[in-house]
Amino acid sequence: MKFCSIVTLFTTMLLTAAPAQPEPFVTLRATDAELAGPSVRLNPETNVAAYWKGPDDQAAWRFKADEAGEMDVLLVYGVPNDLADQTAVVELDGKPVLEGKLPGTGGWATFGQLSLGTIKLTGGEHRLTFRPADAVRGDDLADLREVILAPHDPQRPQFSRQAASKQPEFDMLAHIRVPEGFIIERVAGPPLVNRPISADFDEQGRLYVTDSSGTNDNVQKQLQERPHRIVRLEDTNSDGLFDKSTLFADKMMFPEGALWHDGSLYVAAPPHIWKLTDTNDDGIADQREIWFDGQTLSGCANDLHGPFLGPDGWLYWCKGEFQEQTYERPGKPPLVTRAAHIFRRHPDGGPVEIVMTGGMNNPVDVAFTPGGERIFSTTFLQLPAGGQRDGLIHAVYGGVYPRANGVLEGHPRTGELMPVLAHMGVAAPCGLIRLESDQLGQGFQDSLLACQFNMHKVSRHILAPNGATFITQDEDFLTSDHQDFYPTDVLEDADGSVLIVDTGGWYKLCCPTSQLHKPEVLGAIYRVRRIDGHQVADPRGRQIDWSALSVDQLAERINDSRPAVRRAAQDRLVAQDKEAVPAVAKVVQGESSRQQRLAAVWTLTRIDDPSARV
Repeated sequence: MKFCSIVTLFTTMLLTAAPAQPEPFVTLRATDAELAGPSVRLNPETNVAAYWKGPDDQAAWRFKADEAGEMDVLLVYGVPNDLADQTAVVELDGKPVLEGKLPGTGGWATFGQLSLGTIKLTGGEHRLTFRPADAVRGDDLADLREVILAPHDPQRPQFSRQAASKQPEFDMLAHIRVPEGFIIERVAGPPLVNRPISADFDEQGRLYVTDSSGTNDNVQKQLQERPHRIVRLEDTNSDGLFDKSTLFADKMMFPEGALWHDGSLYVAAPPHIWKLTDTNDDGIADQREIWFDGQTLSGCANDLHGPFLGPDGWLYWCKGEFQEQTYERPGKPPLVTRAAHIFRRHPDGGPVEIVMTGGMNNPVDVAFTPGGERIFSTTFLQLPAGGQRDGLIHAVYGGVYPRANGVLEGHPRTGELMPVLAHMGVAAPCGLIRLESDQLGQGFQDSLLACQFNMHKVSRHILAPNGATFITQDEDFLTSDHQDFYPTDVLEDADGSVLIVDTGGWYKLCCPTSQLHKPEVLGAIYRVRRIDGHQVADPRGRQIDWSALSVDQLAERINDSRPAVRRAAQDRLVAQDKEAVPAVAKVVQGESSRQQRLAAVWTLTRIDDPSARV
């Protein structure tokens, strides 16, 4: 995934659509400071302000207080014990207001939290400065990571070594807005999952989540060390909140997609797509197979995304980055390509097919309309100009798409490059879904939801037919005013609610505007639902005695109002192979609803038998 960020200092609180309230604390990080003086500078390896030599070395921040109040000034820093007890000064609006000695924390990389004192703030703009009081003894004053302004608490300890990687508890929910009539809640986060990237449900409602270690090491080092993991989350008491986490797979290369299909989890971890299977249902993948090997790996996170399950039962995935790949084709010369593509292949294996060819850098996620048309999110469908760069594209089978690029040479096309569906600007779009149910309200069914990493939001795109393609009506669905909210995936739960995956502040690979990465800012998973939405009984059909259903009864179930039940019925019909064809064909040729007939057509498409071609 290719993400980028925009930096601000702080924002206001929100819970659902309620009016904003004052933020409970302000965090002034060294990475956001104005550093001035002959010696002090930012250490990019540890994101601390370091190399202090005297009072002329200063770190300053500007911030706004929404209202007056007393705030404790907390310093988060590290310093060896032999350089302890040197004096630091905090100035507010050009005047010294606090001074105190810095106790030793045990080392530069061992952080502690010191409550330096309390200040009185008036509402409005302020400038806070940190500096040494005198010439520094030894190599440095301290490694300063951040200054936190927290509401005054007389019970707060003056110094704590336990604050090495902590700040006052922060509620990202306070910075997320959803439309009127909706509610959002946090359903998973640390320690169950720390930096979630992508996720998918299995048939029982367990959620498989790819979880970053927070590293931005060179990709070759990541390929060697495989520092990332996948966890399985469970809601054991059916309250909608995940409360159990199992390590499903460790030692993973940087994961860039997750799909549960037919008892296995498929994960793109460049240069491979892995098939991970838990054969004894203990929550741990005991079989690992390389399902696809792209054999190329660039220095960025553009190589490989997916896979995604099409309604035809094939697996689709995205290739970017312009690395040359070669594919053998039975009875034909090998396919050699550097272009961006959507590929597809049958889950059982076989040759790789090109679905889309493009000159964009990084196609990311693919969603399917009810009729099987492919919509995908991508970066750099054009070079940045006029506020445009990224967007959505309708991928007609065999089409060649922007941008004009030498990698397109040798790929046949009949005219100009195909058009863009929706422009997004410098959004770094990633996760993309089509809503299958109407649980979010009238008009939401078949809408697209797209994560916009850079913009800290999830957008809604309403599709309308336009000749052989579509046009979109675009609007915001979920927004955040916090610079550390980075949505990377979105998925629809069986009850029609929507999960939003926020990966946190760790990512910076090949992203020029997110170099101020914050691996200590962890992510979370949120659920959005309509306040007046109706309760869906048994949304996954777990109370259905599937083994007792006849083929005709299964064919009726593909018209169920519950999307997960429809899919389960289709899967069971496909498993019966040609024995299911008469019952399914009867649906296609009968007076059933459009939805049921379309589901029946897709079911027959997945049955590999001549009798299914009715």
